[in-house]
Amino acid sequence: MENSDKDEMSDKNPNAVSLGRLGGLKGGSARAAKLSREERKRIAQIAAKARWKPNMIFCPFCHTNSSLVVEMFEADYFVVVCENCNAVGPDGKDNNEAIKKWNGQS
Repeated sequence: MENSDKDEMSDKNPNAVSLGRLGGLKGGSARAAKLSREERKRIAQIAAKARWKPNMIFCPFCHTNSSLVVEMFEADYFVVVCENCNAVGPDGKDNNEAIKKWNGQS
């Protein structure tokens, strides 16, 4: 497999490869230096929300998944709620069970 990687690299201009690598190394830190602390924090929060959002399918009523949240009711059970149309899914004993039931997996 290493030989095929070397063959692919030989097709590329080594000067272009080194310039691309140099720009890639500078790009992230240069962009971060230009952003204010508040801007960096906002970007990080958006990324964290996207990364940690449960994998839920769309709402069968309003066909969106951007407004789905898991809520706990009476400290007993969890449900998926669509904040767009107020649809409420089946209850589960924890977040994962509520999401699986919403997605129709159990």
